[in-house]
Amino acid sequence: MPIAVVLDRIWFALSGHSGNNIKGTALYAYPADGGKINKANHAPLIMVPSPDDQPITLVGDQDGLWMLAGGKKWGHLYRLDPKTGVILNDLDLVGADYKKTLTANIALDDHDLWVLMAKELLRIHLR
Repeated sequence: MPIAVVLDRIWFALSGHSGNNIKGTALYAYPADGGKINKANHAPLIMVPSPDDQPITLVGDQDGLWMLAGGKKWGHLYRLDPKTGVILNDLDLVGADYKKTLTANIALDDHDLWVLMAKELLRIHLR
């Protein structure tokens, strides 16, 4: 289950959770300080459908919540609004042939987003 802290929220992806109106995988956001979570109220601040059924990882910074897809949208990189979960950008990193180009993980530094692939390290300059 991917998890990331972005700004004032903790985001995670969860599949097959009962009790919500979203079928499949959803992205959930809770307050990072845990202030609104208690026994009586543990509902997320935000719950949105995930753009992919098997996210590999989530990372975030002030520019967005980044999700690397590993299921039906294998190799797609999504930038989501860190406050709402709305998709801001979608980039197909590897094309349709996931058997030849494996996407493994993503990481952020102060200026770039890094994508680890089977035979290369892709750098996406952000600032």
